[in-house]
Amino acid sequence: MVAPFACWAKSFESPPWWIAYNSLKHDRFTHQSNGTLETAINCIAALILAIVYCGCCDWAIVSSDMLDAIEKNPWGHTTSDLLRDIKVDSYAKIETKLFAHPVGLFAFEHANLSNYWPARTPRYSNWWALNAHTFTKE
Repeated sequence: MVAPFACWAKSFESPPWWIAYNSLKHDRFTHQSNGTLETAINCIAALILAIVYCGCCDWAIVSSDMLDAIEKNPWGHTTSDLLRDIKVDSYAKIETKLFAHPVGLFAFEHANLSNYWPARTPRYSNWWALNAHTFTKE
């Protein structure tokens, strides 16, 4: 599972991928060992999350068919009409060819999410089967 902001659960220090990115940006020859696949994946995943939750790209996400709303209208679960404010009970997810992210995952306090998001793709179904327990609170 890719979780680029997981370190913020403990403190609000710069994530390791951000430190690596900045070191490469300022001196790529000296710090080229920081240019790893893990760093690149976390940078792209963080960008996807920023796009989803910024509130400026919602219509682009919808028009590009990245939003899989399953059977419900996710905007029925918010009063702001922004993806970032949609609640977990919308069952919606954002999915690209590389990443999938359940909308509202950061907005719940108590939920039992095992098998919560039905998926349209085998890749997401496999990921969810392996990782649902980390997003489940009893």
